[in-house]
Amino acid sequence: DIATTRVELDCTNVNIIDGAKLNCLLTDVLMPYFILFFISAASGFLMRRNK
Repeated sequence: DIATTRVELDCTNVNIIDGAKLNCLLTDVLMPYFILFFISAASGFLMRRNK
């Protein structure tokens, strides 16, 4: 369940299970790339529109 995962995601706890560790890792790694992709796509759209 997504809501349960979002509420119970405790990445500072060293005793969490492997699935939760993987979820923390993916969240920490993918979020900057998602933001970078969004900014790149938006700036590309704006540059294409201005030509």
